[in-house]
Amino acid sequence: MARSPLNSYDKQVRNSIATNLKKLLESSGLTQVELAERVNIPASTLSGYFAERSTPTPGNIQKIADYFNVNKGDIDPRYNYEIL
Repeated sequence: MARSPLNSYDKQVRNSIATNLKKLLESSGLTQVELAERVNIPASTLSGYFAERSTPTPGNIQKIADYFNVNKGDIDPRYNYEIL
């Protein structure tokens, strides 16, 4: 059974994640492979995030955020919320 096409929201989320990851990676001077090794995520999986082919799991977002010492919301817009 084929997967359903992504809706516009999911496409926008993937685009935002990819953009944010590229900015973090560029500022770090690391390659995607080096980052993958440091955060213990397969390079092919990480590549999918950069290429907008897949959406990171919450656990992988946390690993990357911890490595760069940023909030998850700095990577994934779905975590940008205010606590009232």
